[in-house]
Amino acid sequence: MLTARITATGMAVPDTVATNALLARCMSTSDEWITERTGIRERRVSPDTYRMLLRLAEAADKAACMRDIRNRGLDGCIDSTLTVSDLAVEASRMALKHAGLDALDLDCIVQSSTFPDLAYPGPGCVLQGRLGLTTTPVFNLAQGWAGFVYGLALATEHFGIPPERCFNNIDRYGNTAGASVPICLHEALSEDRIKDGDLVMLVAFGTGFSWGATLLRW
Repeated sequence: MLTARITATGMAVPDTVATNALLARCMSTSDEWITERTGIRERRVSPDTYRMLLRLAEAADKAACMRDIRNRGLDGCIDSTLTVSDLAVEASRMALKHAGLDALDLDCIVQSSTFPDLAYPGPGCVLQGRLGLTTTPVFNLAQGWAGFVYGLALATEHFGIPPERCFNNIDRYGNTAGASVPICLHEALSEDRIKDGDLVMLVAFGTGFSWGATLLRW
């Protein structure tokens, strides 16, 4: 019987951090309002988004500022300097290094993202090319996930799992959609929260109330 196992993990997030305090300067909200309702204190954003937020925070007429950015882009540029595919390449290279593998060892690439760089080709195809692969099959899934913390809350409520056995990083990253579960899993491994032989439950739901769960023996 064919079996599968996770041999390594990797993650990649932008370096730039947007705090609740910055958002409060951009719109009618506050750190307290966001934290009390979501638990999020900061999130990672692309450098372009961060520059846009700083400009919006300093603008006297915020509506006019947003109209200008929507019509002309940021400083007349509509291209992003950091894409989903960039993060996918970084995370994939980290996972391959941890597994002691080369990209040529990959038999297949399965990619899922909520907001891809392009409508076509999908980020998995872009990743394939940037890893130097040509014939490795790729599956691009358009199945967004709302975030690992919602799955943790669901597991705690319905399966009697105590909160201390759940891993939560939403306060530092916010809702990272399809990346929520793998980022949380990678950090839990990096912090030695998961040991060989442990049962690990991964549960998440969102994006039109799509949901999924799996139970792994590590």
